[in-house]
Amino acid sequence: MQIGHTAALSLTLANISTSDVNQLAFTISGDYSAVSTCGPGTLTAKSSCAITVRFAPRLTGTRAGVLTIYSSDPSSPLTISLTGNGTQGGGFTLTANGAAIATATEPVAIPASYALMLTPTGGFTGAVALTCTAQGAYAYITCSISPSTVTLGNGTQTATATITTVTGNATAGLHPPAYLPSRSSRLSAIAACLLAPCVLLVRRRTALRVPLLLVLCSVVLCGATGCGSGVGDSRIRYGAAGTYQFVVTASSTTGVATSRSVTLNLTITQ
Repeated sequence: MQIGHTAALSLTLANISTSDVNQLAFTISGDYSAVSTCGPGTLTAKSSCAITVRFAPRLTGTRAGVLTIYSSDPSSPLTISLTGNGTQGGGFTLTANGAAIATATEPVAIPASYALMLTPTGGFTGAVALTCTAQGAYAYITCSISPSTVTLGNGTQTATATITTVTGNATAGLHPPAYLPSRSSRLSAIAACLLAPCVLLVRRRTALRVPLLLVLCSVVLCGATGCGSGVGDSRIRYGAAGTYQFVVTASSTTGVATSRSVTLNLTITQ
């Protein structure tokens, strides 16, 4: 029986003697409950009554219980062993950024993150494993999920899927990518170098300052335009600009096999 559901079994209790049976009472244990038309208290001679046993498993696997019937009969108490099997019931929902398809746009080398939400339905409980699969052969673009396993049963659980678009060359070692200045920073540096001669011309001994000015402008422009090593660093590999797709799958690891999936789209810009 699935967790969250109930099964019923009917029993008949008969008094085949010529005397009344008194002090009739019941107890039941395990994932079981019982209701009866017997009594209360007395089952008359040559009569019978019905007992309905309900099984509502709280966990998976074999679930044992005992129905005990007490009375004034010399053979009291009468015990009846109960056995049922609990199976995983219900299921769960999975969303990424609140939907079945999530889309993100990021510059090259900037990772994209997606919020995953798993919500149990129909009494589902148990562990769920999360995987992320590329829908193509993508160079230097990978997907990871943290945590990779969640346990459902007490409300919604969350995880984060991250698509990374930069990786290191294992043979050369990994170093962070060089700082790439913005276009406005480069233009500001160029303007500063163009205006600097005007400032120096109003001072004496301008000629002595020209070499220094040239060196200063070279340093400023070099820093602003990102010259030197780093941009083309062979130790770093970047995913190419374009659109990429991954599928996140959530699969139950206990009970009835249940799985859900969502799609992640990523557009990489330069």
